[in-house]
Amino acid sequence: PDSSIYSRIWALLDVLIILISILTVILESMPELETTENQKAFSIVDTICVAFFTFDFLIRFFICPSFCDFLKTPLNILDFLAIMPFYLELAVGQLIQGSALTTFKVLRIFRIMRVMKLIRHSKTTHPHGQSDTGLSK
Repeated sequence: PDSSIYSRIWALLDVLIILISILTVILESMPELETTENQKAFSIVDTICVAFFTFDFLIRFFICPSFCDFLKTPLNILDFLAIMPFYLELAVGQLIQGSALTTFKVLRIFRIMRVMKLIRHSKTTHPHGQSDTGLSK
């Protein structure tokens, strides 16, 4: 994020989307907010957040000089695990009905891994000038 004004803006946007996503997960779990209208709103916000996280993940993947290093980096694995449940639920949710779908939604717990994305923005996680791809800046 220190390389240009654009990267700083992107990093701030990333943190903002992470915080919105976390807040949505918290609000979505509150029984008093379990209305059909609220659930639709939460779903829209979650979809927008996941779209942003997916875009960010894919951009970093395709511009990384070493795909192997990218895929071995713990924070990148966590980023993948944080977005994967959305796509699994989207794909499998169409095939599964009733209580089986409820059981499948257990994967949503992985969404909390988005909190780990905040680590990416902490200077303490990069003590040796390493980027989140595991490569030197």
